[in-house]
Amino acid sequence: MEPYHLFFATFFESMKNTIHEEPSHSHGEYLYSREQMVAFADQSSWRVTYIGAFNHP
Repeated sequence: MEPYHLFFATFFESMKNTIHEEPSHSHGEYLYSREQMVAFADQSSWRVTYIGAFNHP
């Protein structure tokens, strides 16, 4: 991703850390804790700004 660009993602948050051993699927439900999502960003060059629920349709 180019510097100074923004990436927004909608995700369903889990209250506990989860490990998904099965392959991902576009119709599957993958829940991650907020801590896991932040860790994903920390492992890359991304920065997380959690904005909370914003009534996405």
